[in-house]
Amino acid sequence: MSKSSTAAVDLRALRALAPTKHFSYHHQASVTSLDFDDSGQYLISAGVDQSIQLYDVHKGAHHRDVQSQKYGAHLARFTHQGLNCLYASTAQISAGASADNGAGTDTHQIRLLNLENKQYVRYFKGHHHQVTALEVNPVHDRFISASVDGRVKLWDLRSSHDVGAVSAPGAQALGYDPQGQVMAVASVDSLRLYDPRQCERGPFLDTTIAGGASLTRLEFSNTGKTVLLVTASGNHLVVDAFTGAVLTRLAAPGADFSGFHYPTASATWSPCGKYVLAASATAPTELHVFDLTRLRTSDGGVRTVKPDDNSEVTAPVASLPSPHIAKVVAFDPKLMVLASADNSVVLWQPQFD
Repeated sequence: MSKSSTAAVDLRALRALAPTKHFSYHHQASVTSLDFDDSGQYLISAGVDQSIQLYDVHKGAHHRDVQSQKYGAHLARFTHQGLNCLYASTAQISAGASADNGAGTDTHQIRLLNLENKQYVRYFKGHHHQVTALEVNPVHDRFISASVDGRVKLWDLRSSHDVGAVSAPGAQALGYDPQGQVMAVASVDSLRLYDPRQCERGPFLDTTIAGGASLTRLEFSNTGKTVLLVTASGNHLVVDAFTGAVLTRLAAPGADFSGFHYPTASATWSPCGKYVLAASATAPTELHVFDLTRLRTSDGGVRTVKPDDNSEVTAPVASLPSPHIAKVVAFDPKLMVLASADNSVVLWQPQFD
């Protein structure tokens, strides 16, 4: 089951988004990841307090607290099987142990957890250093992970051992296209696209990304034609998935293209793939809405894009007051609900006068 959208999204509804629920179950600790399940009913957050929190979006209520004090918790992601989630460890290797002698294999394993009974289903061993990115295939029971060890690994949820790997030193963000047939690996200066069934053949698209800003996220639009690269500088890139060309940059007024000045940078597509919502780099207590309904893209065939078809820079069409610095944002795939997080989790819904 994929996270294909059934939410009715338009600019009027996005302009009307406002906080409706506020959760503080991470006890003022920073929240590092958010993810909705396929149904859109449940949301999970992971935080530096070494816990995973589960929320029922339909009820607007906190549903479950899961502690992971021994291993830490980061990059919590739902699978397609009930309330099961994957997450990465944040525990450090003990003094005297070495990642080279295998100590890091257990320390940095990925865990598959049943959130209902709080039991572990499986452990995925293979990375020797901190896991830095983790994404679930939107269609199949597979996932990918990147690590400081310079490897991107491909996994099947039925096996504890990886089913493939590619060398990717410096990989900062991963993603799948909506059909789960393309795997994307991005670093500070490159974007590579692979066929996950034949990753050993290397990328079928390898493009250089100018700018030099660290990446915090990679996300395909719902059509699979464009890729959103979320940068630490707050100037996010929309890239043509067929050619690798940068179609436009998303930047609020006053943002500095050269910089690493802003501690916050998060952004996500709306489920319809026509808009991007991003935390503000210049006004930390705002969320910006970018309208990309007129963005021209290629189609992998006869339709191509010329350099002057799109604006080099796209400015936001709306700014939404936020109760906190939105370090992480995620859009519900089925409902008109946005989630944001700093040291608390906030749910947003349209509030019409």
